[in-house]
Amino acid sequence: MNCREFQEVLPEIIDGGQTLEQEMHWKSCAECSSLVADLTLISQEAVKLRAADTPSPRVWNSIEIALRQEGLIRGDGELSVLPSSARHWTLRWLVPLAASFLLSLVAADYYMASRQQTQTVAMQAPAAANYEVNADDSQLLEAVGMNAPSMRATYEANLRDVNGYILCDNDRADHGRDGTMITRERVETLMLVVIIAAGTGLASGETHKEFRFAVRSGSNVSVANPYGAITVKSTPANSVMVTAILHSDKVEIEQSQHGNRIDVSSFLLPGADADSGQVDYELLVPMDASVTLHSSTGPLRVEKMRGDLSLQATTGSVEVKDVANAHVHVKTMSGPVTLSNIKGGHVEVTSVSGDVMLNSVTGPNVQVSSSSGKIVYNGDFGIGGDYSLTSHTGDIEATAPEAASIEVMAQSSTGTVDSDFSLEPRHTSFTTKAGSAFAGTMNKALSMVRLRSFSGKIHLRKR
Repeated sequence: MNCREFQEVLPEIIDGGQTLEQEMHWKSCAECSSLVADLTLISQEAVKLRAADTPSPRVWNSIEIALRQEGLIRGDGELSVLPSSARHWTLRWLVPLAASFLLSLVAADYYMASRQQTQTVAMQAPAAANYEVNADDSQLLEAVGMNAPSMRATYEANLRDVNGYILCDNDRADHGRDGTMITRERVETLMLVVIIAAGTGLASGETHKEFRFAVRSGSNVSVANPYGAITVKSTPANSVMVTAILHSDKVEIEQSQHGNRIDVSSFLLPGADADSGQVDYELLVPMDASVTLHSSTGPLRVEKMRGDLSLQATTGSVEVKDVANAHVHVKTMSGPVTLSNIKGGHVEVTSVSGDVMLNSVTGPNVQVSSSSGKIVYNGDFGIGGDYSLTSHTGDIEATAPEAASIEVMAQSSTGTVDSDFSLEPRHTSFTTKAGSAFAGTMNKALSMVRLRSFSGKIHLRKR
């Protein structure tokens, strides 16, 4: 897992739903670890704000008008800039949107406080040139410049105005005047709320679409998406709910229903690229539905299903968890694959260079093949299954408990093989050779395990 993939699932991680792979990346990457700590603090501080601190609908309407004028919101339909229930967001827009909202929120705070005064006091921001940005503001501006270079000047002017409001207001308080006393701490608190609101999907050019299809038991759902994530979760309802976030007007969604079959695809318009052609999908489907997903760069995630799954990705990651009694077929070029808590079904994973991680995966037939990727298995190999883990140049690492009931054969043509277990020898035509091939049984040998590599290392570990 890389930093980009990790940051795409930050909302779930902040809510405490991280996977083992995500937790390993989080602990090993200083940048992502710091980001998680910052966002956790933000979410904790935001909930402490009083309801009275929320600007009136009139203020939000003014902000929406300003965003439309800047071209950040397009379309004539009704749109609320209040935080929505959308869970998918893009980190690169948090800082620009926060800067865009901040000045309006500070002005709104002045407005609400001044209503309580017996006399209306007209306020005017001091000249921006008299108030320089500080070190923290400079870091903010650098981030804005990287993500939205054309709008840096606007944000810098806004920040200068904010500093002017703060200094002017504190000066009135120092001289005994009846000011509203908006301190920098107050502005930072407002910024927390802005970032949380910005994180709910108000990115530039985004369009949200929803489709609902009534289906019967045993439905078939297919989604093809060149750029962007696809997440599938189960629902008890006899319907398929598709939520899509289009990142620009360079891509459209084609959807159709033929009986019990649902087909959804992203259609790229002329000039679309990996950024402008991105669509993020989230689907709620019946648990027994068969699901087929295709993506080039976006991650694929499926959980809590009982129907057959077919997932194909090029560079995007694939994650499947909590699936029972279903066939799981995964193909990737370089995208990593993680399967967790898969039971009772046929599993087939093929990858050219992507790493494959299997956690508590058992079934009658489990086959994993990678040309150069590493294969990691962590489980007990179940009862009565046939397991084949093969990598041409990649390493293979299988971890099992002492109670595992397996017959194992391991061989690497030019690499090394090693086992933490004292295996019972068994009569077989398989040729063993110290350091490069071993075979034997554990307990009742109810499952067959084959570990093969041409030049990679093979290690059977004891848990």
